[in-house]
Amino acid sequence: MIEEQIPEVARRGLAEFNDVYCDDGYYTVAESRAILERGLEHGLKVKIHTDAYSHIGGSTLAAEMRAVSADHLNYTAPGEYALLRDAGVVGVVMPALDFAVGHARPFDARAMMDAGMTLALATDMCPGCWLESMPFVVQLACRLYRFSPAEAIRAGTLHAARSLARDDRLGSLEPGKQADIAIFPYERYEDMAYRLGRGRASMVLKSGRVVFRDAGSDA
Repeated sequence: MIEEQIPEVARRGLAEFNDVYCDDGYYTVAESRAILERGLEHGLKVKIHTDAYSHIGGSTLAAEMRAVSADHLNYTAPGEYALLRDAGVVGVVMPALDFAVGHARPFDARAMMDAGMTLALATDMCPGCWLESMPFVVQLACRLYRFSPAEAIRAGTLHAARSLARDDRLGSLEPGKQADIAIFPYERYEDMAYRLGRGRASMVLKSGRVVFRDAGSDA
């Protein structure tokens, strides 16, 4: 991976980020550091999945290397929240995964946010969490992890874009940004959190062009 794969991926321009899973039974901190440093040498930005099922130092490594994002964070120690905050690392948390697997230690989003961390929400779409609905993720974040509706929607949009280093052009409705917009048939944004199990958009725009319109909607 270090001597052949990462250099070749970079040479072909196949990736923008270099992501490693630093957890017990996967890559150690030393192995993760070597992989991520090799990626940096070839212009690949740092990402890390860590602290999902153990605490071996992955979050501290993420802060030291100023990763764009660190995902899962179930076992991240409270003392590391400030390190991640000060390093500008976006914490990507996954309420649907914790729900799907009955995680023994759900992440502590409220403590992370109270410490000033920027949190993003994600589905973690995978065989163990087959979920395609971000509205459901928003609903779980509010119901189980004490996000307010506004915090959850922001985490699933602007902060999600920040976790991909794209918040300069995506993730919010602002002049000059790319008009990728999902419109929902709600009277208030809070309905996104309260209408459990619902979340079908009435209209979707991509770069300002309508690419989907619900035939049964007035939008």
